[in-house]
Amino acid sequence: MIVRTLVVLLAVSLAAGCGAPNRLIRVSPANASITGIASVLKTSGTVDVVLVHGMCNHDKRWVVATNAELAKYLSVTSITTNGPKAIGDDGGELYISELEGELGKIRTFSILWAPVTAKAKLRLCYDMTEVNDVCKDPAVLLRDERVWANGYLKNTILDECLADAVYYVGAEGGEKVGRTIRDGLERALSGGRLDGSSPRASLSAFREQSAPLFIVAQSLGSKMLLDALIEMAKEDCDRFANVAFAVGRTRQVFMEANQLPILALAHDPVLPDRCLRTSGSPGADTSSGGATGLAALARLYRASDKGRDGFSDPIKVAAFSDSNDLLSYTLGPATDPKSGYEVVDIVTSNDWSYLGIVENPYAAHTTYGRNKLVQRVIACGSDGLNGSCVDSRD
Repeated sequence: MIVRTLVVLLAVSLAAGCGAPNRLIRVSPANASITGIASVLKTSGTVDVVLVHGMCNHDKRWVVATNAELAKYLSVTSITTNGPKAIGDDGGELYISELEGELGKIRTFSILWAPVTAKAKLRLCYDMTEVNDVCKDPAVLLRDERVWANGYLKNTILDECLADAVYYVGAEGGEKVGRTIRDGLERALSGGRLDGSSPRASLSAFREQSAPLFIVAQSLGSKMLLDALIEMAKEDCDRFANVAFAVGRTRQVFMEANQLPILALAHDPVLPDRCLRTSGSPGADTSSGGATGLAALARLYRASDKGRDGFSDPIKVAAFSDSNDLLSYTLGPATDPKSGYEVVDIVTSNDWSYLGIVENPYAAHTTYGRNKLVQRVIACGSDGLNGSCVDSRD
């Protein structure tokens, strides 16, 4: 009887102390408006979505899974994927998919940059205690003993994931990965028209696209995307105007597992203001000399000479984070209200937490794509915080 009572008390305490995944913990500000794909798709018939994955190992399975999640929450009935198309010179790939359903057609442009960093991470295989998708040869693994928890964290959080960020902010990685992301964005924002043999000096092909644009970037991918847009736009004023035109199509930016605050400490390129007055932005402020990160994205957005009908101002960013994700940051506290962008922080849970002590840190960082709340908000905007806005299996 005593044993049974102790077991029941332990079970109750475990249940009381456990936090379930897919929970909404908070939204800040609480009354903020988020634009989902479904509402725009219903009126426009077609939308474009640029997808950039984050740190940790990724391959074509990420492309398939991400498109499948969009399809699930947007009542898509067919998916056609073309690719891979080579981007950059170091193994990056672009996949272009068409998702069609009762609401309309979604074109997704999935930028897979992980093959570039995978080559560099081979140098760390001697430190791994288990094989993975990069380190496949058990003969080179570490022979020293590690306790399970430390070994798990070293294999995943450090050697598999954080190594991507370290490589990217270095000279070699910045050049190779940066070139890959820029090439992928040039093709995506031109609707796939630009390729390695196309004239691309002014990026004028960006003006041939008119579909509303959504951006979904994960983890390190958010930083890479912003850096690439800045590098593309700052070369000359023609490119600035054309990149601004493309950014001007954006209805909503979604960022999962955001790392902008910490990565900006290592590398934060500046978008100069010298082209603002010639880009169609009335009364542009050129006194500050330039902007970085989301402030630079906001300046490109405001500088767009595209018609503003139906577009919000300022540009809207929804940032998802798990408070137990060691590698992500909320953005609201770091937001400058004068910088021209509007941030909504959505704090959620990606995995089970136990007794208020631990949540798997690897799962906390890598499973936003499987989080039902996150996917509902991407599909349904603010309505997705409370449920699905379309018929789905959720």
